[in-house]
Amino acid sequence: MNNSKSPLLGTHSGVFHADDILAAAILRRIYPKCEIVRTRDQSVLDSCDIVFDVGGIYDAETRRYDHHMPERAGERPNGILYSSAGLVWKHHAHELCPSDIAKIVDEKLMQPIDATDNGQSLFEGGTPKFKGCHGYSFSRMLSALNPFWDEHQDFDAAFLEAVEIAGLILDREMVFAQGSLKAQKLTQTALNSRLERPLLVLNQFHPWQEAAVEDSDVIFCAFPSETGDWRLQCVPPELGSFEKRLALPEAWAGLRGGDLAALTNVSDAVFCHPGRFICGARSKEGVLELARQALL
Repeated sequence: MNNSKSPLLGTHSGVFHADDILAAAILRRIYPKCEIVRTRDQSVLDSCDIVFDVGGIYDAETRRYDHHMPERAGERPNGILYSSAGLVWKHHAHELCPSDIAKIVDEKLMQPIDATDNGQSLFEGGTPKFKGCHGYSFSRMLSALNPFWDEHQDFDAAFLEAVEIAGLILDREMVFAQGSLKAQKLTQTALNSRLERPLLVLNQFHPWQEAAVEDSDVIFCAFPSETGDWRLQCVPPELGSFEKRLALPEAWAGLRGGDLAALTNVSDAVFCHPGRFICGARSKEGVLELARQALL
């Protein structure tokens, strides 16, 4: 089978979830001319070139990607079970992107969807911190595209709409993954050449936290913003944390313009966030002076 052919893809009918939607989106990117049939008729599924999320078989050689069997369909080293999205990505990602990009997309997109579909919680505890607020995931968003009980029940049309949306997200995640790898290399170069161990200085903005948190010496990162000003941001102790290795001075919290300039004697100081995790100045020299004071 090659991309010029029009394979017949089979999946289950009725209510859809993020895993079968994303599996379909992946295969549509590889086989733009494919046809998708949604059914639970085994004789029809047997006639399909690729079957996912239905059929009770996981066999990559025959392109059968179900995970609902008692023995499941395997798990990753971190314990996250595979669903149809992860299985299709595992065996077909190489047709869309290099392996290093595929790995990032699996971590960022496929694994949360697979875990959710298999009933695996990504967080310990399970009790919402704020009563009534349970968060909103990509899986929930795609599930919300199903017709509700009091709507016209055209699941197949809704499925195709959801596949289009999932395909756009997949495209963007691959772009983000490629950019992330590039940013990690640029950040590492800046880390290796910095003059002051606690201060990382970037001459252009790009994502930096993933590489910076690996270096325990880095306290602040200075970088130009999209507005032309410069920012000084606290480095978190670990990726995804809202904590800081060192907060900006308490006396700066919430100050703006002249008030911050008068306190710091940095004439072009712009602001300090009340949360004390980021501040700014109009020039690189100004933000570096703020960094020196914050490190005292």
